[in-house]
Amino acid sequence: MLHLFTRYVGALLAILLLTARPLAAQTTAPNWQWAAPLADGDDTYLSDVALDAAGNTYAVGDFRGTITLGNGPTLSSHGNTDVLLVKYGPGGALLWAQALGGPSSEIGSTIKVDALGNAYITGRISGPVTLGTATLTPLPGTDAFRAKIDPQGTVLWARGGGGSLTLDAAGRLYEAAGFTGTITLGGTTLALPPDRRGNPGRGLYLACYDAQGQAQWARVAAVLDSASSVLPGAVCVSAAGVYVAGTFTGQLTTETQRLTAQRQDVYAVRYDLQGNWLSALRAGDAGQEELYTAATDAAGHLYLGGTFRANTTFGSIGITGVPDTTTSFVVQYDAQGQAQWADVLPEPATLMRLATDASGRLYGAAYFRGTIHWGGRQVTSLGEDDALVCCYSPLGTLQWLQRGGGIYHDYASALAVDAAGSVRVVGYFGDEYTFGPSTFSGVPDGNPDAFVARLDVNTALAAAPARPVAPLTLAPNPAHAAVQLGGVPAGSRVQLIDALGRVAREATVAAGVPLSVRGLPAGLYAVRATDAQGRRYAGRLLVQ
Repeated sequence: MLHLFTRYVGALLAILLLTARPLAAQTTAPNWQWAAPLADGDDTYLSDVALDAAGNTYAVGDFRGTITLGNGPTLSSHGNTDVLLVKYGPGGALLWAQALGGPSSEIGSTIKVDALGNAYITGRISGPVTLGTATLTPLPGTDAFRAKIDPQGTVLWARGGGGSLTLDAAGRLYEAAGFTGTITLGGTTLALPPDRRGNPGRGLYLACYDAQGQAQWARVAAVLDSASSVLPGAVCVSAAGVYVAGTFTGQLTTETQRLTAQRQDVYAVRYDLQGNWLSALRAGDAGQEELYTAATDAAGHLYLGGTFRANTTFGSIGITGVPDTTTSFVVQYDAQGQAQWADVLPEPATLMRLATDASGRLYGAAYFRGTIHWGGRQVTSLGEDDALVCCYSPLGTLQWLQRGGGIYHDYASALAVDAAGSVRVVGYFGDEYTFGPSTFSGVPDGNPDAFVARLDVNTALAAAPARPVAPLTLAPNPAHAAVQLGGVPAGSRVQLIDALGRVAREATVAAGVPLSVRGLPAGLYAVRATDAQGRRYAGRLLVQ
């Protein structure tokens, strides 16, 4: 940790009382309870995840082509890509899955779940689409949408427009997006003044909706000058207020405050839950910062996560990255807009999403490669990129790290935390993964596959560790007649899996004897091996 304010002794005592648990439960990495591959088939992505009060997991993303979800349904996209919405039970069983889309391209972006188990999703459409009883037609190009889905997966309503979305404890929705000129939200029309060149003004709005999707209030969150650009990266809410945060260049003006970027900086604008402006802040300096994610907690702290280059400053806190390299950061601000602590993720780790629990702990979804040293801890990827989950105390101390994945590219794209402190993670993986007791071998089709996984923070890693999948050495590769398997003991069983998931060849490894590939159709094969001790090995082989 690069900087930590220590003057809040009273706050520290309060936090210790709120988070009274055995120390090991806070500082020992939790165990993966289960993980489920989303589907076999073409491309599948999950971009966000949320939880209901019963511990069910909801996730949204998109897919292309035809996919089969475990032992569940087979879905086919109506056009190029469709929105994919899934619900899993607390133990990882798939409860239902929905494909939402039309003849063009639709993607799912964010998901939130209310106290009754209704899901609210956002995404983008590029052509006419019917969601439930609503038919949405986008403006030229692509346009956003939001929709409400009941606990059984039925679309209750859908509306066009929108952007980043969050949900408060009372079931109110808050949405932030960019607009040009004028926009009418419910009974409120927001109008921006022309810029200095006489062009229609550009800015951001923040709107509040009830559970039926009706606008309750709307505000101009920021006005841009003619040379500025802005991205409304995130919106988050707690009892202390609702924040709109993102990345900007040039200048943006809030209700009573103008922010000027040094190069490319991060902004955050705060309103109370009735739509009254409270404050605005600029985060960063000359480090070319970019916001990826934001979160808030019950105490009103704001957490920003993203990337910077070289060096940057958040308030009085300076942090240093790797020269000429994009480095991930996380920073905490108090309700008054003062930076409290900041941390830098070690290279090459990339932060994707933040979330908080009821006790004020901060969790991050990330990915990394190789061996990283972070906060006195060390973690090593199994092969290439691995998914990574981290946890900070409310005062910014890194408490634990947990990785998951296989020997190929595996990423954690989002996470959510329930009231009991259990974490759900979504992301995507290559042909293999291992998350604690859950292992999976996909097909070597070159397409990413999505996963959903659960970490139980109340269960430390005292359980027997899962056997990892070790990489196979295959030579020659590509192969024409035979291939030698290096590092695999004699007597191991080996399988070659084709791109359709079928076992194309199975044999027992003999010492010094290569595996014949004669008679196999040319193509890419997944190679799996298991030795007498149950150790697993995997690789990919191109047969020509």
